[in-house]
Amino acid sequence: MKGLIALDIDGTITNVKDRIPEETLSFLARLQRKGWYISFITGRSYCISYGLFDALPEPYFLAVQNGALILEMPSKKPIARHYVSKEVFQKIEPLLDDSPLDFVVSSGFENGDHYLFRPSGFERSMLEELRQKAACQKGEVWRAVTSFDEVERFPLFEIFGDRKTLQAIARSLQNQVETSLVKVDHMPGQHCVLGTRLRVHKGHAVETLKEHLSLKGPVIVAGNDDNDLSMFRVADFGIAMPKSPLKLLDLAHFVAKPIEEGGLLEALEQATCDL
Repeated sequence: MKGLIALDIDGTITNVKDRIPEETLSFLARLQRKGWYISFITGRSYCISYGLFDALPEPYFLAVQNGALILEMPSKKPIARHYVSKEVFQKIEPLLDDSPLDFVVSSGFENGDHYLFRPSGFERSMLEELRQKAACQKGEVWRAVTSFDEVERFPLFEIFGDRKTLQAIARSLQNQVETSLVKVDHMPGQHCVLGTRLRVHKGHAVETLKEHLSLKGPVIVAGNDDNDLSMFRVADFGIAMPKSPLKLLDLAHFVAKPIEEGGLLEALEQATCDL
């Protein structure tokens, strides 16, 4: 095989939650036939990711929730699973005791991708924003609970709020879990800390796939947000989308045109020819 292509989903290959442009899928299928492994590495859960790529003719890889779970598709064969333990969560949970914010915890692929939240942990305005976001997430189940005791281990947690507050929270979580800060669809002005097991991130997912495939060829990545930085650090060729954070643009080998102008496909065409 020639190498591995690892792609973020939202803002990189599509601007629409429930559809990938047919032109994009056809282009990726052509790269598969030329000998490239295709993988999608996303902060999304499995339940709102897996149906997007049914048109791909060859097996591909899907790493969800920032690489906490990696599957070979369409067989759903697990390649790797790296979850936060209950013991680790119990250590970090008190960090938000004096905050108007709280955790949202994913139950994971194995438990139906439920998102658990404690209404008592949020101010009324934030709780309403969360409920509106949940209503837009087709396929995901958001469930109110009084505690997270039912969860023994989980792939990812989320904390929603303004960027400055979340940056401070992320610093307080260092050395306990891995964090990244991303913008939030359907919640204007709000950001989200995505938390996974320590040293589990998108770059780790790329390295895991390379080892699984015994890959000696190059790695091409594409993304548009802070949680993609780790992928760019382990890639041979990085493609950043327009309006990406400056840190990502600095690491990129190529800045693509917008999705609607076919920018990613143009960049992939150049990268696969050059490498």
